[in-house]
Amino acid sequence: LNLLGELVTSAQVAVQAVQGKDVAVLLGKTGTGKSTLIHAVAKNKVSRGHLLTTVSAERHVYDTGDPLEGFESRHEQKSQTVCAQAFVRERVEGGERKEVVYLDSAGFEDSRGEELDISTAALIQKVAEVCRSMRFVVLISCASLMESRG
Repeated sequence: LNLLGELVTSAQVAVQAVQGKDVAVLLGKTGTGKSTLIHAVAKNKVSRGHLLTTVSAERHVYDTGDPLEGFESRHEQKSQTVCAQAFVRERVEGGERKEVVYLDSAGFEDSRGEELDISTAALIQKVAEVCRSMRFVVLISCASLMESRG
């Protein structure tokens, strides 16, 4: 319970960052590329990396250029993202400057336990309460579709 409390408390920074803003929440299992997608949105260099072989599938991993602080990408089943991180992207629409906040969180079914899943769910509820609008971007690994099909 202590870990769960710490995770929910640390997410308050992200909740403050989304207050009154348009938000895109990135969701997916650990390793689906949520943090890597943030790099692409930030126009950071993303390139196709090596081939990763697991018990049931092979997939290419993607490497990022200069890592954005808080959005490290690694190619492990242990999530690098523990507490939610917000990345703000400015855009111009109809001559008006707008911001979209991309929210990255720990992947579901992380090897560190259910506390991460619970804290992510609590975070989404809090974000929904304070943001102007919210969209979900769900990332699914094609390799995971082939796993556990017994």
